[in-house]
Parts: sequence; structure tokens; C-alpha cells
Amino acid sequence: MNTLSYLFLFALVAMLLTEYWLGRRQIRNVDAHRDHVPDAFTDNIDIDTHRKAADYTIARTRFGLVSGTYAALILVLFTLGGGLQLIDDTSRGMLDSPLAIGVLFVLITVIANALLELPFTLYKTFRLEGRFGFNKTTPGLFVSDMIKQLLLSLIIGVPLIFVALWLMQASGSLWWLYLWLVWMAFNLLAMIVYPIWIAPLFNKFKPLEDESVSSSVTSLLERTGFKVQGLFVVDGSKRSAHSNAYFTGLGKAKRVVFFDTLLDKLSTDEIVAVLALSLIHI
Repeated sequence: MNTLSYLFLFALVAMLLTEYWLGRRQIRNVDAHRDHVPDAFTDNIDIDTHRKAADYTIARTRFGLVSGTYAALILVLFTLGGGLQLIDDTSRGMLDSPLAIGVLFVLITVIANALLELPFTLYKTFRLEGRFGFNKTTPGLFVSDMIKQLLLSLIIGVPLIFVALWLMQASGSLWWLYLWLVWMAFNLLAMIVYPIWIAPLFNKFKPLEDESVSSSVTSLLERTGFKVQGLFVVDGSKRSAHSNAYFTGLGKAKRVVFFDTLLDKLSTDEIVAVLALSLIHI
């Protein structure tokens, strides 16, 4: 190995050790306070719920440490282990065009990485989330989502990779600038297209009908000067019991989306508080 390889390994190990140290600190801190509900929440959260939340946080943190180490091993396998070279040799053996070889190389790499990470994805969805009662995804829905994601990756990803590689080949020393401009344009277009055509492929969206929530949310948005084109409810409960609310879209596609689980579990004031927190991050 050369100097850059050693530096790469050093940085990777340093990152893993730092993440492990921070993760262990998080686990110890959560475990130390597992049996005591903070005074500010004693009127709203019972001890069993608090313990479940602590146990879930610890389990997710441990899973993150293990999956992060596994992802690092995959990275080493692809780079220093010769995985990318093998994929490149395979691609060159199948095609003649440099652009086609490049596209195939990226596709095989992405698919191979997804397959290698699939066991952890399955464990997180069906074992970890299921153990705490959060998972609602069925095996059929999981497979359906994977097929849709693969098809979208091919339909959208292949042309995008082709354009990127063509720009790198044909644009000389300023290829990075043209590629950045294309990437920015793609992201802006995606912000318009995603909520209208892509997201509905995975979930059902309908206008928010609860007048109390709608009125309170509209008042919040008016006070903050944040303009949206609609308030929608998504059937998040078909995959998870988790609750959430988020902003998405751009221009006429700009909207607020509430998980149906959020509307079922929280009061109007609590829903507005969750949305206000989301506004802080925009």
C-alpha cells in the first residue's frame, strides 16, 4: 500500500473510534437516566413509556455502531480490497463504449453495495423496529418498495450518470463547474417533481381535513411568513408507528405533510409544536 492508502485507513479508523466513543457515552448516559422521568415530563410520560424510549435509543445506538463498522468494512473491500477494480474489469468485459462502461460501473457498484447492506436493512426494519412495536411494513410492501426504488434508480439515475460522465469527458478543465450546474438544476427539479409524482408511488396523500389543525397550522405559517400551497396527510402508518411532519416541494409543489400517526396521537397544540420545530430547521 502507498502513503495515501495508509492515510485513508488512519482516517477511517479514527472516524470509527470517534463514533464508538460518542456512541458509548450516549448509551451510558441514557441508561443512567432510564429509571427516572425528567421532572418537566412527569405529568405526561409514565415510567414504562420512558424506559421503552430509553431502551429503543440504546438499541438504535448499538445498531448504528455495528452497521457503521460493517459499512466501513464494505468501503475497505471496495477500495483497498480490489472490489472496484473487479467491477471495472467486469464492466469493460461486457461493453466497449467508455461512457457505457462508466454507467455500468456505477450501477453495479450501487447495486452491490445495496445487496451487501440488505441484511442490516432487514434487521432494522423487521427485528429492531418490530421489537419495539414500531414496524408496520409487511414483507410484500418491503419487496415492492425495493422494486420501485430500483426502477426509479434506473429511470432517473442512468441518464444522470451518463450526463455526468459525458461532461467529465467533454468539458475540459471546467467539467466540475458544468457538472455542479447540472446537479443543482437536477436538485431543483427534483424538489418540484418528487412530491407530485414520485412520493405518491410509495404513499397515499390527501388534503388535511381537520379544521382545527388546519386553522392552527395556517396561523403559524402566516405568523412566520412561510408560504405553502397545501396541507396534506400521508399514510405513514402502513410502514411505521413513528410520527412526523415535514415540509417538501418548491414553488407550486411546496407543501406541509403530516403523518396520519401524528394526527391520531397528538393534540392540535402538540402538532403545531412539532411543525414549529420543523420550521426551525429550514
